[in-house]
Amino acid sequence: MIRRWVWLFAIAVLVAGCNATSVGVRKPAVGWVRSDLKPATQPELAGGLLVLYVAALGGLQVVGLDPKTGRSVWHDSASPGDIASGEPAALGVAGSTVAFLSPVDNSTGSSRLVGVDAATGRVLWRTPAELFTDWP
Repeated sequence: MIRRWVWLFAIAVLVAGCNATSVGVRKPAVGWVRSDLKPATQPELAGGLLVLYVAALGGLQVVGLDPKTGRSVWHDSASPGDIASGEPAALGVAGSTVAFLSPVDNSTGSSRLVGVDAATGRVLWRTPAELFTDWP
């Protein structure tokens, strides 16, 4: 009986050790890379897309990316508002709606809080211009 358990253990170890990488065959990498984007936040899943802030064109943008291909589905200008320098940026995500600050006057820091459909980037609502001092 003990011999049978020893053989079963030996076979299990052999099977576990016989994967594609151990015999020199490498599986192709799966995924995508967007070296053109400079992320300012971690991506969040909303409306079936990855949504994040990126540094672009000397400012801030919100981008919706297809998680399968990495292709940009939509993007919009964003603003840090009148938020203290050094505060980490944050998107407001509720279901399939993404809220962020949209610039009105960069010299004064005034902006609007905008809610967009995460799947399309279509504006659903916006507030009047204000001096926001915190992220949504």
